[in-house]
Amino acid sequence: MSTGMSEKRKGKPHNPLSEVKKLIHQGRLLLSKRIALGAVGFTMAGVEDFLLELEQKDFHISNEDYYDSGVWQDAYRKKQGDGIELYVKFKISKDKVLIVTSFKKN
Repeated sequence: MSTGMSEKRKGKPHNPLSEVKKLIHQGRLLLSKRIALGAVGFTMAGVEDFLLELEQKDFHISNEDYYDSGVWQDAYRKKQGDGIELYVKFKISKDKVLIVTSFKKN
């Protein structure tokens, strides 16, 4: 069954990493309730550190939020020192809060 909505994607980040990092430093970071940090072996501080270490080369894809038209989510993949690749997806809300919607081992 089709909802009539098509997913919009683009191959460049919508949210500048400088803005993402600024929001983290301002304490304007929230995690989706469905993220289980323990399953990934991270604490909230570890997620913050991971996000602060993201670089442009880690970018994967950007897509429009299915439920909030006009809000874009950026996805990144980054390998850790132990070789495990982590995947993170986040958006910046209209009221300038960084919301992590996915954080998992890839």
